[in-house]
Amino acid sequence: MPPFARKLFFESLEPRVLLSADLAPTASALMPESRTDNQSALSSTIVSLSDAPGTSDLAIVQITGQLKTEVLEKGSGPADQGQLNLVKQGEVISQSAAAAERDPKPYPWLGVASGHEVAPGENDGRGTGTLIGRQESLVAGTYYVQVLPLGDGATSGQDQMRVEGTHAVPQGQDAQEPTTNMVTSAGQAAATASAAAPAAVVLAHWVGGSGNWSDPTNWDIGVAPNNTASESYDVVLDGAGTPTITLDQDVVIRSLNNAATLLVDGVRATVEQASSLSGVISLDGATAQLTLSGTVDVSGEIQADAGMLNLIDATVTVDGAGARVIADRAVALDAVDLHAIHGGVLSLLGAASFNNSSGGNSIDASGVGSKVDLSGLNTFTGGAASATQIAASSGGAVALAGAISGSTVISMADATSILDVAGVTSLSDTSVSLSNGATATFSGLTELTRVSLDASGGSQLLFPMATEYINGVRGS
Repeated sequence: MPPFARKLFFESLEPRVLLSADLAPTASALMPESRTDNQSALSSTIVSLSDAPGTSDLAIVQITGQLKTEVLEKGSGPADQGQLNLVKQGEVISQSAAAAERDPKPYPWLGVASGHEVAPGENDGRGTGTLIGRQESLVAGTYYVQVLPLGDGATSGQDQMRVEGTHAVPQGQDAQEPTTNMVTSAGQAAATASAAAPAAVVLAHWVGGSGNWSDPTNWDIGVAPNNTASESYDVVLDGAGTPTITLDQDVVIRSLNNAATLLVDGVRATVEQASSLSGVISLDGATAQLTLSGTVDVSGEIQADAGMLNLIDATVTVDGAGARVIADRAVALDAVDLHAIHGGVLSLLGAASFNNSSGGNSIDASGVGSKVDLSGLNTFTGGAASATQIAASSGGAVALAGAISGSTVISMADATSILDVAGVTSLSDTSVSLSNGATATFSGLTELTRVSLDASGGSQLLFPMATEYINGVRGS
């Protein structure tokens, strides 16, 4: 039997149409690379059609972001401009564009990629909305709705768009489009908003003893947490008796609260937004990877004696005398803030390079016993728009190495703190400031370029091997 027809409807809930929202990476990946407007795609939502004929799938798309003023204010001068794409499996199968400049009200339409118009409509939607148009698809599956702006002069705006997929009845029956499922009130629209909202957040608690992550019986929700397009997971590992949990599958989750012992056994684990780690995480096997982004608070331990630790777009705070992050093998550091306080230790000897965000990052150790150890670095790249701040204070210790370049400020404010810079080979576009009797010896450095040096209150900045001073050395 041939597949039933699938029909998608696009309706604006307000007269303003074709606005913009965050672009989902999965939808972006489906856009053909040859299209010149790929980089301007600003909105995407996923529409999955069910198989039941005569039914209707609804999705509310909350649309916010930067867009042309003319699109937000209909009929204010130049033509409203925008483009709506319906994307499936890498190909644009429908497009919508706005009206001519002389028309004070846009005439949106949908058509196939060849330019043929398909069932255009304006002001024939129900309720307060305006029907943008219709596009019929005979292929079941997942579709992506993408909104693209045309022209310059963007400003911020907000609106809503509804996407409805209506399914044809089997051949031989009345194929008239069912309309009884159209949303006609704000209350009904709100009830369907979750269909296209960001992925629902599901809280998952470990309820088993020691065991495998993939075993659904170990979870209170009855499934092993792993993000999907429709659900993301906040995971809590706090089982009685401090169980050992073996992560035996690749997983991506939204957040992790770990009070247990988590063994990453040769797989990849990614925490996208937040981690609170009072237990132990251990990487086992050369293929094991742990990627942490967002806020990472460590009062327990991360032991990356094997595999790879990735700290990406993260703020890592290691707090307490027993708190440790030990990664002597492979470490990737990209746009990350590193803080060791109250005796916490960040030993990242496996990191060969440190790449800052353009706005700069911060690295500091504060308190006796606190340490940030980056003595395995070959290169350290500071900020661009703003400087990266590196500081040792109140008895804390920071160890650096390699060629330091980019906008970077290194400081130490007391004689009890430690700035281990014996492995630093060069300084460029860097400021070093010591005070209150602090001492730093750059025993391996040979070259200084565009640096600012300051030692006050009996402090000493020593460069016994320096042979080149390029573009001046400033300071006192």
